[in-house]
Amino acid sequence: MTRTNRCGSRGVKVRALLARLAMEPGRIVPADAIWDGHPPDNGANALQALVRTEQGSTRRRTRH
Repeated sequence: MTRTNRCGSRGVKVRALLARLAMEPGRIVPADAIWDGHPPDNGANALQALVRTEQGSTRRRTRH
């Protein structure tokens, strides 16, 4: 898999996470909801990584 594909795939997951959070504010988002019912073995860690990725991206966008 190329770097572009990984970034693209992560972007899709981040958008899915943000959409899920927007649809159900204040609720816990289960990892399997982001991975269509088949989360990776480390689903909780992968979900946390997505959140950190988006937090960093948001910080970079708001600095300018």
